[in-house]
Amino acid sequence: MVKVEIKRLGVLVVLLLGLLVAACGNPTSTPPVTSSPEATGGSGVDEEQTAVAPRDEIYVAVDGSGDYAALEQAVAAAAPGATITLGPGMYRLIRGLEIDTSLTLIGAGLDETEIVSGGPGHVIRFTGSGSFGAEGITFRYDGKEMADVVVIEEGTGRFSGCRFTGAIYEEGKGNRAGLRFRGRSRGMVENSVASGNDNTGILVENQAQPELRGNICSDNGQVGIGYMDLAAGLASENECTGNVIGIALAVESRPTLAGNKSNDNDYGIAYVDNAGGESYDNECMRNKIGITVGGSSTVRLGDNDCRDNTEEDIRDSR
Repeated sequence: MVKVEIKRLGVLVVLLLGLLVAACGNPTSTPPVTSSPEATGGSGVDEEQTAVAPRDEIYVAVDGSGDYAALEQAVAAAAPGATITLGPGMYRLIRGLEIDTSLTLIGAGLDETEIVSGGPGHVIRFTGSGSFGAEGITFRYDGKEMADVVVIEEGTGRFSGCRFTGAIYEEGKGNRAGLRFRGRSRGMVENSVASGNDNTGILVENQAQPELRGNICSDNGQVGIGYMDLAAGLASENECTGNVIGIALAVESRPTLAGNKSNDNDYGIAYVDNAGGESYDNECMRNKIGITVGGSSTVRLGDNDCRDNTEEDIRDSR
């Protein structure tokens, strides 16, 4: 597996710019009963065990009126595959949340429900082999130390109508992004927003292969959508604007880009190293360069709409 830090994307930017210039039992007066459930006619589960039994459906509200007072408590009480519904408001985490079992978070909308952390590292990190999903939630990092926002290390990540913002990157200290797929993870990200991140909006690396569809990746410090290492998958109908590079592909990544709009960046789509894959029906307008292909890239370009770029529509420097 090829390992390259996100600084490679930063290097790519420089190179390209260079090219431009608890509960108790009931009280009793009798001795404790120790016989079997059959003998007593009971269930064999005391009240304390019942109180902490994992739950499949949990509701949390910021005013404390839900099943648990804090999101961390709800996650700890959730059964594998559970759904936690979050009411409107901001849910502040004491530290980044680690999740290792399948779980779905449902919010009231990305402008209504927000999960925030200022602790270093991440807001949420999924390390399980199952599935982590979220719908209608903004995930925001507001600390000052280097951090991702949401990381899918393995398994499957599914997101719909979410926002990822506030990731902080320090050059030479590893990859950071609003949403980051790693390992051999898979999944789907649709109709979501990755904006206002120091370096990359959505980063796909290692051998991850999520599908990215209909997302907006705007105003990130360097890259809207980035592919590294042996990453692949499909990116379709996404809009990348206001970044240095709309979509950046490096090392040996080979995704398929189809029907994306990468406008009003310095570079619409950029291939370096030995990156490849397919790129067709994409729109690259009002950039300095629409599509640039360098290094030993082996991309197949077809029917892309590249026009009104100030320097070149397509630059092939292989």
